[in-house]
Amino acid sequence: MKFADWIAGALGALVALSAPYGSGQASDLRIAAWNLEHLNDAKGKGCIERSQEDYDAIGRRIEALDANVVAFQEVENEAAARRVFDPAKWSIVMSSRPDMGQGPACWHRPEGRLQHQATGIAVRRSVGYRRASDISALAGGDANLRWGVHIVVGRGERKLHVLSVHLKSGCWGAHQDAQGRDACTVLRGQVRVLRAWIDERRRSGDRFAIAGDFNRRIAVPGDWAWSALSPEGDALELAAANRQSRCDSRYPDFIDHIVLGGPDGPVATPGSFREGTREGPHPDHCPISIAVSDGSRGSATTRSALKAWTSALARTSTDQIVGSIERRLSEGPASYATLGGAVSFEEGDMPDVSKVVSRASFRLSPRRARKAHGWSIWGGGVTGSMSASEHDLHGRVQTATLGVHRNSDAATVGIALSHSRAHGSTAPTGPIKAQLSTVSPYFGIVPREGLRLWGVVGKGTGKLSLEPTVGDRIRTEIETVLGAVGLRIEMGEAHRIQWSSRASAALTAIETGELADLEPIDSTVGRLRVGFEGSRRFELRDAALLTPRAEIGLHRDVGGEAGGPAVELGAGLHYARADGLLMAEVEATRYVAGSNEEGWSIGGQVVLRPDARQRSLSLTLAPMWGAAESGEPLDPHRAFEFEESDTAKVAIEIGYDMRIGGNRGTAQPYAGIEWARAGYRTVRLGTRWHWGEVVRCSLGAQYDTAYSQNDAYAFVARIRIGMLW
Repeated sequence: MKFADWIAGALGALVALSAPYGSGQASDLRIAAWNLEHLNDAKGKGCIERSQEDYDAIGRRIEALDANVVAFQEVENEAAARRVFDPAKWSIVMSSRPDMGQGPACWHRPEGRLQHQATGIAVRRSVGYRRASDISALAGGDANLRWGVHIVVGRGERKLHVLSVHLKSGCWGAHQDAQGRDACTVLRGQVRVLRAWIDERRRSGDRFAIAGDFNRRIAVPGDWAWSALSPEGDALELAAANRQSRCDSRYPDFIDHIVLGGPDGPVATPGSFREGTREGPHPDHCPISIAVSDGSRGSATTRSALKAWTSALARTSTDQIVGSIERRLSEGPASYATLGGAVSFEEGDMPDVSKVVSRASFRLSPRRARKAHGWSIWGGGVTGSMSASEHDLHGRVQTATLGVHRNSDAATVGIALSHSRAHGSTAPTGPIKAQLSTVSPYFGIVPREGLRLWGVVGKGTGKLSLEPTVGDRIRTEIETVLGAVGLRIEMGEAHRIQWSSRASAALTAIETGELADLEPIDSTVGRLRVGFEGSRRFELRDAALLTPRAEIGLHRDVGGEAGGPAVELGAGLHYARADGLLMAEVEATRYVAGSNEEGWSIGGQVVLRPDARQRSLSLTLAPMWGAAESGEPLDPHRAFEFEESDTAKVAIEIGYDMRIGGNRGTAQPYAGIEWARAGYRTVRLGTRWHWGEVVRCSLGAQYDTAYSQNDAYAFVARIRIGMLW
């Protein structure tokens, strides 16, 4: 080896070892656990007959875990492990338990013989570690029981002890306890051994992780094994706590676990738990993993993720506030009120009325103010989502706004009070909640016919909190300042098409206080928009109307985690017969932002009423594909209300229309069913009332079923009321 190469290698090793885990980055360490089910060193050997393609598939799944350390079980030897762990990328530490030799015939493959099953740990070659003594006491002198493999990752105060285990099978829960199985006696002894190992770590002030196949549903509330491992006064972290497994719908409770502890509180990075999916019959376990902090909540990754989430909150809440104000400025002077949404009665939960409140909308104008002059009071709610692939960012924002303004000949001046509630998460921070109250003066002017200008400024204050699964909630204050301006131009008719255009610009600054050991975060985000819309009405035979519509919008986000420019395309087609016999409409949208982010939706409905003037049946068909966003305006006529979704749906409804009140109104009892590609079904029953053009009301109930692997269900009461006067 050349001397220069030797120096370069030595320096590289020194850099690696200087990081908390020897990785060259002061970042989190991801630990995974996976029972690989009879993984042997030769194809066709043992209880699972595997081909080279099978080994390669497992290897690809291991790389996809993005883990630094993998605690594995049921692997015959190091040669078997190296068939799925690339030797160029991974170091292998195998249990030193003597090979038990060839065992009995496999029950589901009689021609195969049970081979040696060992625990082990695979460590990325970029991660520094040292081997410690195996925990042979877990076998209790039984040559067929597995030992624990113990390594120490990193160095100094931030070192982490990792123990790979595979405990006795046959005592999975309370049912086996009640049977008095011998396996339960063995398992109790193994739990005592693990607790003694934990006590040793506690005395030394060590951080630790126990990962592997516990063969026990210790996350079930009241389980004795978890109480023994994590007694009162010495609580540990359980990665799978308050979760259900998606690996196999027959077994919703985890038996593979990662248990963590340390002297300074939580060890796991909040929100970082992952469960892999099952691909084929083998392995019959799914990998689980969790990120372990390097000891600093103020890491660059955590701060970056929190900044991205608060930036998204600022942009989304500003869009909702400004959008609500802009809509009110463009409305006519008539008074109206709508109330719509759903009250859900989930299994064992209190009903949630927030959706009804967040979908309400009203405007009250005194009779003398229905012309050009006077005061108006208005309010409304909007619900929206935010997401980004970076940091696995997700969130949902609900904003309710109450406003008052005064109209004059060519100007409107008012003030609005908004309250936003948001909840979501990022991978580094875990769950996040926020509340924000904003005061926003606004104006609108009409300098000439067909031109409307508007502007909004606002100041907001609120609270933000991190909601870790383990540990105390962490709170801080947030403040925002926003400003937005826009215009809309009715461009008139050209080639029999009505044209209009719009443009707006919004800017929001958000700042947080200190959050644990994170420095305050400040960010400024903005959004520029311009759009054009055209529509044309065609009068057909029998006084039917066909109205096609098309629009194009361009916007660019600035600040925060903004990407490049985005394009929004929309098109719609509405057909209605004058006699009400048939109404059909279709709407389609397409959203493209750069090369990585895009979305689309298409949907509509067809309503057939054989005799709209008398008692008759009606049929409604409403398909939907793509994502549909909930929010204003709320149409009380619409039969089906699709909230945010990313799956195909189709709904069918049958109603019975009849005149009431001396032909001054109509009533329509209805029944409908909705299917979704995601695997759930919704049945709806209800009644709609229309009293002329003044009152429109819909009351109904729906029953959702089979939308999860556990056949969970929900009863939902829906209300939708519209009044115009």
